[in-house]
Amino acid sequence: MQIMEWGLTSQTVTMVTGPMYHIGALENYALPTLAVGGRVVVLRSRNFSIRQTLEIASKQQVTDILLFPSMIYQMLQDPEIDKLFPRQRAARLRIELRDGTVLQRLQPHRVGDPDLPLSDRQLNAKFNELATPVIGEAGAHRLLGKLWALERESDLAFTRTLQG
Repeated sequence: MQIMEWGLTSQTVTMVTGPMYHIGALENYALPTLAVGGRVVVLRSRNFSIRQTLEIASKQQVTDILLFPSMIYQMLQDPEIDKLFPRQRAARLRIELRDGTVLQRLQPHRVGDPDLPLSDRQLNAKFNELATPVIGEAGAHRLLGKLWALERESDLAFTRTLQG
């Protein structure tokens, strides 16, 4: 299934970082890669270092990698960005392509923060995305209308039940 879904080929180089007894490492990544004639790079999961992992992945020309949440968190830590929190929620992304091209992006504010507010249209879409599964489409539509006219509402009892 992974072979077709993920497009694995004989050119695939998969890196597994978890223990080989873990279903993700063995069955989901290593075995399907080997089945198509690809190559598997296995790292010891003990004393994991994201810096070392990424260096090896680069040298081995890894095309697919299995990282667990704690490993991804380690990769995303950026001391410069972290010191801004909680006053500012910034993010930085840097991708180096095989040809040496570096793509970088610094997003100093999250969309929706006071420094980068949502438009009314974006706010409506976000409200509907979150409210509709809870109170239904009609209820979300009614409630959104009341919220946009809140200053004209004489009775705010509807806010206690959120039924619109």
